[in-house]
Amino acid sequence: MRLPEPELESRLAAPLESYTPRTVTDPGTLWAQLERARTDGCAYSVEELDRGLNAVAAPVFSFNGQVVAALSASGPSFRLTEQRLPEASTVVQAATEKISDRLGHLRRT
Repeated sequence: MRLPEPELESRLAAPLESYTPRTVTDPGTLWAQLERARTDGCAYSVEELDRGLNAVAAPVFSFNGQVVAALSASGPSFRLTEQRLPEASTVVQAATEKISDRLGHLRRT
């Protein structure tokens, strides 16, 4: 289940807080990242919350298709480099699919 568009638009209309020089605060850029995450099934953070920390996260779905949790993997940017994020994403998404399956989620084909 997705956040209703009006609520999402409202949240993105408010000023966005910056935590590091790489934090995305431009609503247009954030929209593009959100669409990419929806398409890819995961989201990336490259030093956006903490300097020197990268992460990938993917949703866990319940039987009715609602997102009920998320699973993430993070690490220091010198180990979990931007180039290694897709590899980590594969592992995280495989784990969330297994959890979702156990919750009765039927994936769309």
